[in-house]
Amino acid sequence: MSVFLDRNTELQPLVDSGITASCGIMRVGGTAGGGTTNTLTVAGGSLTVNNGTRDDDIILGQGAGSTATIDISGGNLTCRAIWVGNNPGVALVKITGGTLACTGGAGQKLFVDRFNKTSGTILLYGGVIDQTGDIYMGSGGSIDITEGTLLFSTNASGAIKSGD
Repeated sequence: MSVFLDRNTELQPLVDSGITASCGIMRVGGTAGGGTTNTLTVAGGSLTVNNGTRDDDIILGQGAGSTATIDISGGNLTCRAIWVGNNPGVALVKITGGTLACTGGAGQKLFVDRFNKTSGTILLYGGVIDQTGDIYMGSGGSIDITEGTLLFSTNASGAIKSGD
């Protein structure tokens, strides 16, 4: 199943305590022509996104003029790969608690400003980013670690790299 939070600004889903959800693909902010502002909030519970063999489980900010946010204050968001900023949109991942885990199988990647065309930002203000693979940072990407933990688990060679 695919989840597209990009066709209507009214879509602002919440994953809260007691909720366990999963899907294969998630797009937040703009694949349908852009101009939307969408936020996915993970305040508890668990959301797993796994597209199988590809490295594009979650894509944020794909459309021109779109803004995509994932706000994690508790619970767990698990994926194989996440693109924070893709093409001309703007993307933000804010973590104040809980865990963002890119650990769900082969090809675990975290892309911040995937194609050097956008603004992709990760704010780690608490909680954990559990990254099994590498982090790829484009020219418009940034990671601000104020509190919390950036963990390269089960991969001694995990690194932050330029481009993709």
